[in-house]
Amino acid sequence: MRYDKNNSVPDDNLYLDRPPRGIRMEREFDGTTVLRIRTLSSNVGFYIMFGLFWNAITSVFVCIAIGMTAARFGWNLPDYKLFKAGANDASSWWGLWLFLTPFIAVGIGMIYAVIFNIFGKCVIRIGQGKGSVYTGIGPFGKTWYFSQQSVKEIDTHWTNVQVGGSQIHKLAIEMNNGRKIKLPSLNDMSETWLAFALGKILKL
Repeated sequence: MRYDKNNSVPDDNLYLDRPPRGIRMEREFDGTTVLRIRTLSSNVGFYIMFGLFWNAITSVFVCIAIGMTAARFGWNLPDYKLFKAGANDASSWWGLWLFLTPFIAVGIGMIYAVIFNIFGKCVIRIGQGKGSVYTGIGPFGKTWYFSQQSVKEIDTHWTNVQVGGSQIHKLAIEMNNGRKIKLPSLNDMSETWLAFALGKILKL
């Protein structure tokens, strides 16, 4: 197991049967170990602030695009300054929507990130030589599958954040073929215990 956080806790101070708050460990009748993790993390504040900033600016141009589109097709809209600004020139309404598409996609992604970091969950199941990682909100999510023999190590994955030049670190289950299953970002204590627990359960 490789886990290179500088402030990680020595294994002697960690216990498999004492998970930190927000993580629950269960044993099923067939010996499968289940780790249920709440995804609320210290990064939720960043997602909220950046999401508000990004979507506030994007919404201005979306209103202008709506005004342009309404003027082009003769729709009636409320008497709103930004709608009127778009109505002054409706000739390139489609071009503005095309330009805004990636910005709108990022804004929707930030909304999802906030909701996921508050209400999301991650469920890791390991047993009988197999494993799976589910992340999502309720029934809406994605599951990754792997075999225990294919796991190489528990590593730290760093994600660059363009705003402010900072980085967000997440644990990842790395396979022998280089594939990584990224886990949700957690606080330092939860992340350290999870890396320790996965190493013990997977016998790394």
